[in-house]
Amino acid sequence: PPRSTLFPYTTLFRSVAFTGVSGFAGGMNLSVVVNGVTGSGTITMAVNTASDVESSSGDPLIASVTCAPVTVDNTPPEITIGGPSEVITIAGPVSYTVTYAGADTISLTESDVTLNRTGTADGMVTVNGNGPNMRTVTIDGITGEGTLGISLNADTAADALGNLALAAGPSGVVHVGVTVPAASSLMMGLGILAGAAWLARRRK
Repeated sequence: PPRSTLFPYTTLFRSVAFTGVSGFAGGMNLSVVVNGVTGSGTITMAVNTASDVESSSGDPLIASVTCAPVTVDNTPPEITIGGPSEVITIAGPVSYTVTYAGADTISLTESDVTLNRTGTADGMVTVNGNGPNMRTVTIDGITGEGTLGISLNADTAADALGNLALAAGPSGVVHVGVTVPAASSLMMGLGILAGAAWLARRRK
């Protein structure tokens, strides 16, 4: 049967976006290509009765023909970086739990981790763990004064369809060196105030 006017009479029911439809005929078969699909959801194609599809005896299409829904999954694995195991440190170690959702493989290594530094703070990063869900990023050998945190490069995990994880971070930070005396001074000041209040009550 002729195919020239089939495409104007096809309807796409979808919950995803696309940029166009193309196709080619081959004997009694027609291949339909949906181009530039984005998002995640389903696509269903229907050929309606206004098309020029007809049987070999010339009988027209009397009812719309609908294909089974095609599931589209463009959703990448999600990454969550937990908070630091310590918020104040002098030398570490400090660890972060990295959780992956929707990943089938994880390829996170030390080279994928950016150490976010302020001041003179610095350290060494290691990655440990296995399985499809979690990795532990540890900062050890910490020196200097300032703050440290981490960010993760893109493409550190993939799902079964090949969707790659996006970049993640920055994480929460750990305060290094200089904040420890400050915290101690704060506690000492609170102790002095509490002692003064106690003496005041005793004198009444």
